[in-house]
Amino acid sequence: WCWCQANSVTPINAASAESCSGACHDGSEGGDGDVQGLLQLRRASAHALGGADPMPSGPFDFIVVGAGLTGSGVAARLAEKAPGSTVLLIEGGDNEMKTPPNYFDWGTLNFKKWPGKWHAHSAVDVPGDYNAMNCWDPSAGACANWTWPPEYTAGAYQVRIKGGGGSVNGALHQYPQPNMFDGGRYGVSGWPSWPKGWQEADMQPFFQEVESMFQITTTPSSDGKHYLDRTGGNQIREVLAQPCDSCAAYSEGLKNASVMMPAQGKMGVPFVIAKDGHRQSTANVLLPKAELLPNFKLLLQSEVTEVVHSDGRATAVKLTRENIEHTIELSEKGVLVMCAGALNTPRLLLKSGITNAGMGKNLSDHPMTIQTYQLSSQWDVEPFPLNPPSDHAISKEIAFHSGGLSQFGPTLTAFLRAPGTPGNDDDFDIEIFVNPASSRKQLQVYFLLMRPTCSSANLTYQDGKLTRGPGISFACQRDVDTMQFAQDFVQQRMSKQLKRAECVENCGSVTDTRILSVNHWGGSCAFGRCVDPRTLIVYGTRNIAVADASLLPGQVWSHPALILEAMALKAGDMLAEKAKK
Repeated sequence: WCWCQANSVTPINAASAESCSGACHDGSEGGDGDVQGLLQLRRASAHALGGADPMPSGPFDFIVVGAGLTGSGVAARLAEKAPGSTVLLIEGGDNEMKTPPNYFDWGTLNFKKWPGKWHAHSAVDVPGDYNAMNCWDPSAGACANWTWPPEYTAGAYQVRIKGGGGSVNGALHQYPQPNMFDGGRYGVSGWPSWPKGWQEADMQPFFQEVESMFQITTTPSSDGKHYLDRTGGNQIREVLAQPCDSCAAYSEGLKNASVMMPAQGKMGVPFVIAKDGHRQSTANVLLPKAELLPNFKLLLQSEVTEVVHSDGRATAVKLTRENIEHTIELSEKGVLVMCAGALNTPRLLLKSGITNAGMGKNLSDHPMTIQTYQLSSQWDVEPFPLNPPSDHAISKEIAFHSGGLSQFGPTLTAFLRAPGTPGNDDDFDIEIFVNPASSRKQLQVYFLLMRPTCSSANLTYQDGKLTRGPGISFACQRDVDTMQFAQDFVQQRMSKQLKRAECVENCGSVTDTRILSVNHWGGSCAFGRCVDPRTLIVYGTRNIAVADASLLPGQVWSHPALILEAMALKAGDMLAEKAKK
């Protein structure tokens, strides 16, 4: 079949291409140089492989559970690098393209579509809709179709659509500081070294490949401009750049710099992955090409409920689709690849009676706090409303894929290191960021603890429910002191401004502050503790691999998307090579 440029929804047979009023393409033209072609190919492909497809019979050489950021990358890589093997990718959620741009109306507790004729645009395409998606609290029940239920995720947020977190996150891409890979030399329990084969030098080729696959940029708009600088980002930049002789740290102010590899004392516009005003992800860049391969199959709206196994070998998975249970078998030498995320991967394995000493242990996140400041009119903040956006912003995005809606959330990131924490001259502990303000009178400043030293928790599964133990945030004084330093740093500098800015929320002790999750979950089935880093096989099993954020030895010293994409490519190569043998 081919896809029709004039009809971005329905695929047509190549033999009847004359029925299409536009050009007919076989997909080869929808590559990296033609994002619109790729988007149209993706929509046609998604339609062709929709929820009404017959259940595949199997057996499959690879069954990949979870079509999120890593699962999409791993499965696409396997289909490409192991053409003699059959690959089935199973996703519990639906196609991410089905939801139009929208916002959550807290007055009616319902989602409402943005005005305008969005045609084939979806919520995940438009970068600006990231800030309007109030799906981050699963207990609110606002996003039941997009999130796993809280009893599956220990009350935390984990997205349930094709593309996973890569389809709804802020798309920030950062290289971690090289010291992260050898963190064990500092003797800090929360900073383990990465295993042999997964050191920085081993990962560099895959980092470079990620850079070649995606457009990593500070200007996602199609016109190459950066928008929303005056919505708070530039104002905070001016504050943090000011010299301060009486300040305890960074008396000369923070320096403007590229933050592709963040460093302490630096600040800048974050890098994201987007092209021509549209989000990119492993799901919308890699999967469309995989779906054209004869050895690949994607199954949506299919919840894996159990791993069938015997004597350490997985033989099949059970899944539920449209309230009907099915069993799909692995081939005799088949491999089950768990990419369900750092919460759902251990949940499914534990539920199926598959465990070892490291299963579900040492889950971590980047804890977050938020300070709110009341501003005087002198700050001259230009708010950018999203609930809903203005007609002008919508028109510009629809017609040109540019303007404020082509911009992801954080407009500025800055990086600090607390006194006394170990590291080299560039290592940092805290990321500060600012999202576009929705009011002229208030501005929120966000703080992420990027190098937690002791904060982690263990997962247990009992009676159909995943539970998280204590300790996930600020579990020791060092982590508390590090975050306190950052909050005091910003508050002190804001108080010294001639333009009045008063902290009105979370202004005191971190221990009295509302602590939030940024949903960078990782480490729950880690290298060396739960999984053999040489093979990715779970200890105690023969053919169950893990290839998602569960593998992380400790929390990543950056936003995790870039390193997870690189890990997915490397994992796919490792498993494909094993299949050839």
